[in-house]
Amino acid sequence: KEELKAHPPILIDITEEGIILEDKDDFLRKELASIKEKLTHFGTIKKITPQGYYWIIKPDIKPGEVFEI
Repeated sequence: KEELKAHPPILIDITEEGIILEDKDDFLRKELASIKEKLTHFGTIKKITPQGYYWIIKPDIKPGEVFEI
């Protein structure tokens, strides 16, 4: 649980494409919902390229601005 609370970057992909097979006490579902809500708030965009894809987490970020997922 502690590893998930640190929100490793892979969780961004899981919010979009993950399938939860087992989730005791809905912990993972709640964490993913929280991340998804923050990404929506930031206006996160998934850019798809011929080589794969990447995420623009906060398109309107200003120099020196700090944010947390």
